[in-house]
Amino acid sequence: MPSWFTTGRTVLIENDQTQGKKPSNHRPIACLPTTWKLLSGIVADQITQHLNQHDILVYEQKGSRSGCRGTREQLLIDKVLTADSKRRKPNLAMGWIDFKKSYDTAPHSWIIQSVELHKIDHKITRLVQQSMGNWNAVLPSGGKHLANIKIKRGTFQRDA
Repeated sequence: MPSWFTTGRTVLIENDQTQGKKPSNHRPIACLPTTWKLLSGIVADQITQHLNQHDILVYEQKGSRSGCRGTREQLLIDKVLTADSKRRKPNLAMGWIDFKKSYDTAPHSWIIQSVELHKIDHKITRLVQQSMGNWNAVLPSGGKHLANIKIKRGTFQRDA
């Protein structure tokens, strides 16, 4: 797999101009090659079909389920249910688990082990494993190349 295919470009955007150039005043925005986004979208669809076909993905895990509006919608539904419960006082039990930065911190070995555990097609598994080994990001600043950063854990920001 060519390196340009698995190389993202991370740009640091200043949050508040009055705070200057200190690192905490910047947020990273990652841009991926369109061809990578297309391929990862196709792979994600294939994995989702497999999970649905074998009834592996639990219904309650809606935040990452395709066809759902995502985590924000689920949080809004929780907020409405909680407000209604406070008003009408029915018996209601709810629980939340927040996996903070789960996409940023999962070791690649865990991702591969999950894919293998769920018996995803070996061609897809191999593609994911080989591409992860090449994931990196270029960090430019002011038209200059600052660094190449190897992505050793997690996934690309906003990757399918």
